[in-house]
Amino acid sequence: MVIFKIDRNYNIKSKTSISESFYIEKTKENNSSVRYKAKLDTIMSDFDNFKEKKSEEIKNIYENSSKKVIINILGVFDNLENALLLMQKKQKEYVNTEFHSTIKSINTGLLLIMKNMSKKLRTLGLLSINALGTTFDPSQHEAIKNTYETAFENEAVLEEYQKGYILNNKLLRASKVVVNINI
Repeated sequence: MVIFKIDRNYNIKSKTSISESFYIEKTKENNSSVRYKAKLDTIMSDFDNFKEKKSEEIKNIYENSSKKVIINILGVFDNLENALLLMQKKQKEYVNTEFHSTIKSINTGLLLIMKNMSKKLRTLGLLSINALGTTFDPSQHEAIKNTYETAFENEAVLEEYQKGYILNNKLLRASKVVVNINI
């Protein structure tokens, strides 16, 4: 069978067989579907990139906001720690007085509060840096004073003025320490 294409003036423009006509139509359809498939793949790839970027942005916002809150809480935690140290000294001073049991109760209460805060902060990914007795590490310690003690190794941390912390495997605050220097 042959198909004739006729223009408005009834002139024959072309003739093709049915199989050729079918092949041409199918080729046009395939080309269209290939173009649409390529566009769809591009759109899907762009959308995946968008989702990944937004997910990373949300993660960064969460980390930065929790970091700010934890830094503020650490100030309160430091004050509680200083109060506990002071109360422990006072407890020793007032051993045989009427204030001893009151001071002991305050110490116990402060200790419980600090343990609870410590536990909550650990669940947020906060870890304390144990500096005392270790070798000075500039990536975790800030030397605020040097001293010379022959009984200790060179660069040993002898005192810790302020505890350092790591949040989610990143340094949040360096430990402020006194370092032994044997020259």
